[in-house]
Amino acid sequence: LGEPSPADAMRPFGMLEDGCCSEAFTEGGSEILAKAIHENYVKDEKKKGLPDNPSLRAWQDLIESFRESNRQQADHIVIKLRAIGCDIVAMTAPRPAITAFDGPGGGAMSEVELLARMEHNRWNAERWMDGWSYAAGKKNPGRRTNPDLVPWDDLREESRNKDRAAVSLIPELLESKGMKVCRRLK
Repeated sequence: LGEPSPADAMRPFGMLEDGCCSEAFTEGGSEILAKAIHENYVKDEKKKGLPDNPSLRAWQDLIESFRESNRQQADHIVIKLRAIGCDIVAMTAPRPAITAFDGPGGGAMSEVELLARMEHNRWNAERWMDGWSYAAGKKNPGRRTNPDLVPWDDLREESRNKDRAAVSLIPELLESKGMKVCRRLK
């Protein structure tokens, strides 16, 4: 019946209430997730015994740019989940929860690997926009330099594992806040 129009290729994102738990995107919900992300980061980093790291302070004592970094990571969760065909829904929703990522995320790449790469790219952009730059050696918050401000392919395996761990924790973080990850309805 003729050529398809460009509108035929458009796919709507849907309404917030169709696929997402609105609590995740309210000011309070985002802040709650950001604090939970920070708490987990602090717990993992303190195991390494790094003294005097300003990014490991309690939430109320963090400088605003570090709090904002956690907020941006929380806000980006929905974007990462959409990339693997998932939504955030209320815990009471009848759809089954995803407790771990294991399916293909893009080509032969696992979901965890895809999500970790997305998180690293997000973090790179956020740090650059906040005035940070690459420098070899140790992270230096005073100078705003970090050796991990590199593309994923140039990232040390230890730092890749940090991104993998962060994204693997998403279902648990959301569950602790009364939300869950579910596969998107087709």
